[in-house]
Amino acid sequence: MNSPSRADQGFSLMEVLVALFVITIISTSGATILMRSADSREAMADVTRRVSDISQTHALIRDDLAQWVPREFQGRNGLDPVSIFMGGTIAERGLLFAFVRDGWLNPNFEQPRSGLINVRYVVEEGKLLRKVELTPDAVQGSETLDQVLLEGVTSYRVEFRQGDFWVPQWQSGPGQPIGAPIAVRLELGLENGRNFEWLFITPAGGLLS
Repeated sequence: MNSPSRADQGFSLMEVLVALFVITIISTSGATILMRSADSREAMADVTRRVSDISQTHALIRDDLAQWVPREFQGRNGLDPVSIFMGGTIAERGLLFAFVRDGWLNPNFEQPRSGLINVRYVVEEGKLLRKVELTPDAVQGSETLDQVLLEGVTSYRVEFRQGDFWVPQWQSGPGQPIGAPIAVRLELGLENGRNFEWLFITPAGGLLS
């Protein structure tokens, strides 16, 4: 009687164990690659979102300051002094700057309002906020819009160009020969270690003494 051939005997226990070990290694490696790929996508999406937020914040501040008008205002429901431009923690901790800007769209004049709004930038609890009052002069019950522009703000510094110097505070009011600074410099530090220094120009050069 002939002995069974190698093909008829099947796989030995050792061969099966080796095959299972190889399959396990391949499966683990594949799962690790997939997890790392997912983590990379999430990290890239987070970076893209942060870059977009920073870019939009810069553009919004630039556009607001470019639309500044020499119009008196009294913000925070009358708590602030009457001003034409105010900035640098005057009257409010965390205040960057506040002013009236033009250019608020009102197609076909459907709303009974002008194109002027009161804009205020402040840092509160690690957030950079843009506060908009839909009328230049705040009164009790006025509609306001608060927009969170950046989170994780750990430090900030704002300076205003006056002649040949940078000053840390600015307030111009009725009857004063100056309006807004010709330029605003803003430094921001974020919790991820990123730091930014932005320079903005206002349309106020001709009003400075």
